Amino acid sequence: MGYKNIKNIILEVVGIYINILFLPYKFCIYYIGKYISVLSKQLSLFLKKSTQLFKKIKKSQIKYRFSKVKISIGVSLIKNKLKVLYKKRKYFFIFLNNSNKFIKKNLKKYKLKIKKVAVDLFQFTAVVKPKINFLKYNKKLNIKKPKFRFLFVFKNIIFQSFILVVGICGLIFYYSVIYTLPNVDTIKTYRPKQTSYFYDNNNNLIYKTYSDEDRTIVTLKDIPTNLINAFVAIEDQNFYKHIGVSVPGIIRAAYANYKNQEITQGGSTITQQLIKNTLLTPERTWERKIKEIILSVLLERKYTKNQILEMYLNTIPFGGTSYGVETASLMYFNKHVGDLNLGESAMLAGLPVAPSKYTPYNSLEMAKERQKMVLVQMVKDNYINLDDALVAYQQKLNLAYPENLIKYPHFSYYVSDYLESKYGLGILNSGGLRVYTSLEPQIQDMAQEIVKSEVDKLGRLRISNGASLITRNSTGEVVAMVGSKDSKAKDIDGYYNVTTALRQPGSSIKPFNYSLYLQNGHTAASLILDEKVVYKTPGSPAYIPKNYDGIFRGNVTVRRALSNSLNIPAIKVLNSNGIANFISYVKSFGINTWNNDYYGLSLALGAGEVKMTQMNQGFSVFANSGYKVNLNPIKYILNSSGDVLEYNPCLASKDFLEGRRVIYEPGICKTPIIDEGNAYIITSILSDFRARAEEFGTNSVLNVVGTAAKTGTTNDMKDNWTFGFNNEYTVGTWVGNNDNTPMSYVASGITGASPIWAKIISNLTNSTNKLDLTKKPSDIIQLNLCSLTNTLSCDACKGYNEYFIKGTEPTKACSDDQIKKIKQKEQDKKSND
Repeated sequence: MGYKNIKNIILEVVGIYINILFLPYKFCIYYIGKYISVLSKQLSLFLKKSTQLFKKIKKSQIKYRFSKVKISIGVSLIKNKLKVLYKKRKYFFIFLNNSNKFIKKNLKKYKLKIKKVAVDLFQFTAVVKPKINFLKYNKKLNIKKPKFRFLFVFKNIIFQSFILVVGICGLIFYYSVIYTLPNVDTIKTYRPKQTSYFYDNNNNLIYKTYSDEDRTIVTLKDIPTNLINAFVAIEDQNFYKHIGVSVPGIIRAAYANYKNQEITQGGSTITQQLIKNTLLTPERTWERKIKEIILSVLLERKYTKNQILEMYLNTIPFGGTSYGVETASLMYFNKHVGDLNLGESAMLAGLPVAPSKYTPYNSLEMAKERQKMVLVQMVKDNYINLDDALVAYQQKLNLAYPENLIKYPHFSYYVSDYLESKYGLGILNSGGLRVYTSLEPQIQDMAQEIVKSEVDKLGRLRISNGASLITRNSTGEVVAMVGSKDSKAKDIDGYYNVTTALRQPGSSIKPFNYSLYLQNGHTAASLILDEKVVYKTPGSPAYIPKNYDGIFRGNVTVRRALSNSLNIPAIKVLNSNGIANFISYVKSFGINTWNNDYYGLSLALGAGEVKMTQMNQGFSVFANSGYKVNLNPIKYILNSSGDVLEYNPCLASKDFLEGRRVIYEPGICKTPIIDEGNAYIITSILSDFRARAEEFGTNSVLNVVGTAAKTGTTNDMKDNWTFGFNNEYTVGTWVGNNDNTPMSYVASGITGASPIWAKIISNLTNSTNKLDLTKKPSDIIQLNLCSLTNTLSCDACKGYNEYFIKGTEPTKACSDDQIKKIKQKEQDKKSND
């Protein structure tokens, strides 16, 4: 509400009030005169009748019982009643006020009293014997009409009007200022918006995020004295003397505002500026200014000067999204505030009055002029001497031009999305978090380079992009995330993160299908008939699966079928497991995107979309001996108070917890999903170079010693994958096109994702983390089987070794005669052919 509005309202209210105020006085004077006149007439009539009555009494010589009572008593009573009424006349103005209702009520009351007096007098004369001649009272009483004292009434009107105006102004002031005044104690809980920072595994800054205020809170002891003195000198010279408000400053600002006919200066102290930045809005109105003054005085009574300075220096704006001296120091000079010299401090102190005007990015000349002004004022206030000011002014400013800091954007945004979904955008962008991530820059750079160089070789195959994800098995840490070959490549939508995208996995899903098959009591030596099969569903065309090479192999073991990625056996295994059971099973591994009920048997070949992050977590279950460890890009997070917001429970070292309060305790590190023996058998199949040679050859790039791998290619040639692991890391790779354009050709295990995977895993595998299948779980036994009978071997048939979970191993062995007959039968068949 502006000043002019308040003035108009007051004038309107006073005018209405004066009109109303005269109304009850008019009524009062009129009714008092009227009823006193009536009373006089009644008394005159009464005396006349009384005289006539006494004459009759005298004639009749009636004796009265009360001879000692004089009739004068009655007359005196009437006189006294009248006098009392006349005396009360002058107080009627106070009693009546300006209420018509009140006037009517009181006039009615006094009218009743007058009538009662008249009745009492008549009753009195009927029983009182007069001793004197009552005729002498038969005169009109000398009752004078009260004079209307205009001056008295006018003074009362003026006085009450003044009281009303003051009351109205007081109410307006109360409801516009006092009633809406914030509680100064709320500044204790005031938390300015702070920037959140992300760090890699080596504690190097990789990303920062904020809403509209880029701010980092620092304590006063971290701020150099020169910077503090510079602000006090240029912003509030009497800061250490005043009580929150500077009267000379207000007078100076008021004169400037009057001269310019608008609010051009604030005359604000540092305390007032703090109030404006924290508890009030920056609008320029008289109401806000009054609030600012009141709150400043209250704030000075509750906080020390140093506390006020610290809050002020952390909230002032420096242009754009930069708030607080620490962020401004980093933006303009790329150094922490504690490292600023005198010249840099003076330059920063001159910015808040008009950041866009004095920023050195717009005009270095204006910035230097403002810097000189600050230095001169510091000399005047004896903070520095003239020589120091000259040196500081002549010193060159090494400006750091702002840039959008974001290293490893795919990973940084992945972490940001994770935190936003968990804590909300407000905490992420304004909570001042310190996020220490698991990303290892050396591994990240290595993987990024390999993906880019390999994809560049695949242009002839119509492959434009690639991706890779590296996670640590024991902790779930995301060590590297390459979302595309180049995050800045606009021609391929490089900003799109393939590692978190939904895409079909192809045959890379098969290990989970066979794991469920083992869980249901089958073994790696169980036979599956690889032949043409037709699945018919009412209302749908027949489904006829085919192998990659179109060949039928007859009876094949689980090991042979999985290691060579045969399709028909995989379809039959899924049919045996049940689609619903399989969907539920993979969910326990962390693959939870299959939420529809229309999937068919093609799900065994990867027809349902998944994310690379989910697949990495699923494959790590095999590497972790059947335990699931959730993927986690976070090591630990500190909030703005230094408390631990969350941390990865699987980390070996937790030194960061010492002396800190933990807000959210994490859950358990790992959860058992499958039997250890089950995981061991699947791992042994995926690392069996000899078993997969039938499909991939003996010199496949997948044959990295100490690792296990599984490839996958979708039928429409839109996605090509390789997933694999050693004891420490799980690596997923992908090639294809972001726009889902089909590739022209890719040979799993030779071209596409496999060479990328092989190079990355080779760089990550050493003697300390390679797979060692000689260390078998306690529930695993190894037996020699005859390949002709798929039973225990005999002298005539020394076949191959296979692993079994105890209780599932074969108990019968072949016989020499049986083997001779089988071999003879095969020879006869060849002869006939």
